[in-house]
Parts: sequence; structure tokens; C-alpha cells
Amino acid sequence: MLSNYLKIAIRSLQKNKIHTLINIGGLALGMAIFLLISMYVMHEFSHDKFHENYKSIYQVHIGDTFFTTAPLATAIEENIPECELITRIDDSYGGGESSLFISNITDASKKIKVKNVLFVDRNFFDMFSFWLNPF
Repeated sequence: MLSNYLKIAIRSLQKNKIHTLINIGGLALGMAIFLLISMYVMHEFSHDKFHENYKSIYQVHIGDTFFTTAPLATAIEENIPECELITRIDDSYGGGESSLFISNITDASKKIKVKNVLFVDRNFFDMFSFWLNPF
């Protein structure tokens, strides 16, 4: 009985090749788009959840940009007692690039250029739980 239905379905698919290609192509395209959207949503919902207290960490921004003025941290600290920790992250000091002086054991200093530097407050690592490897 099942083999009869299968034979009829195969004959119908062979008879209407254009419609079969359109239907199978549409199904494949729809499934691919669904999987891509699902992967994107899962990535967005899992972002920065490796921090210990990720549920109580908030980012403050004004308007459409994620930039605020530096004195805002002091104003929040003074006026909102519910805030336990506040840290500022600045990547634009020096245009995101900075020159650091590193002196070795022989006291000869070398100037090196480093890119993608973030300047943060002292309590940055109290708020965020990054694994640190100094070397």
C-alpha cells in the first residue's frame, strides 16, 4: 500500500519537474534562512554571559551612541545609591592607540606602538570576570 503511494508521488514529481524544483528550492531556502536567523538570535542572547554577575551589569548610553561623558559616573555614584560598582571604559583616549613605555632589566626604555587599547577604571576587574593571563 505504501509503495503504491510512493510510486504515485515519484511519478507526479517527475511529471511536474518545474513545480518540483520550485517547491524544493523554496523549502531549502526557507530552512536555510530560518537556521541563519536562529543562529544570529542565539548568538545575541548569549553575548557576555560568561561574566559572574551578568544579570546585574548594565551599560549606560545617551541617545543612539554608546558614549557618555566622564563625569556621569561620578553623578550616578553620588545620586543613585543602588549602584554597587561603576566603571568607565574609554577607547578614544589617544584615538584608540597609545604609546607605552616598557623598561627592561637593563633600564633601557623602548617605545612601542600598540593598537586597540582600552583605558578603564581600577574597579573594572571587580565588575567583570575576565580570565587574566599576564604572559
